[in-house]
Amino acid sequence: MSQYVPGDTAVIKLPQVAKYRRLVNEGDLTVEYIFRVCNGKNKKICGFWENTKNKTKVTALPTNYNKNKKALVVKNV
Repeated sequence: MSQYVPGDTAVIKLPQVAKYRRLVNEGDLTVEYIFRVCNGKNKKICGFWENTKNKTKVTALPTNYNKNKKALVVKNV
């Protein structure tokens, strides 16, 4: 598991897939979020992190997939 300082750019080596999951430690509670990658056909349900329990949307930081590095890049974590 990686930790980043606020303001850093996170480069996370991951395979290219349609959905990514993350776990966020919020005090005593660990919350799971899902991110759907936009592909042109799913504009209404992509480009943001969604809480898997209550389906609330969290605006995503600029996120893209670098095919050369095979990594998910999240700017300004």
